[in-house]
Amino acid sequence: MPEQELDKANDIERFTRLVLTKSTEQIEYERDRVCREHIKHMVELYWKLEDWSQKAAIVDLLQDTIDSLTRPIMLDFLNAPNDQLGNYLQTCKIIALCHLEGNLNNFNRYYKDRELIQPAVEEHLKNNL
Repeated sequence: MPEQELDKANDIERFTRLVLTKSTEQIEYERDRVCREHIKHMVELYWKLEDWSQKAAIVDLLQDTIDSLTRPIMLDFLNAPNDQLGNYLQTCKIIALCHLEGNLNNFNRYYKDRELIQPAVEEHLKNNL
């Protein structure tokens, strides 16, 4: 296996381990390594998971990479129960909203005014039935 493919496989294995163990601090350091080649694998993993905290970890990991492949999982993540995971869940919902809106710069607006989150979530879910 060529070295570049081996690196990609190692990245995917490491990312998967971080998601499954919900290593949010480590995800923060690793998310800069995510590239388009990793996205497909992380999206496939998302659909296999039932734990919202693990799904949140994938959203967190993919936050810097807007891609059409992530749109379905970002939309699905808006369905996460609000009473789980507290601030981390809200932050990941903000990330999902930014992806769906195609603008990562919206993060601070939602983060500073949390009252905007639920109406935006409801609007996206209604428009994507």
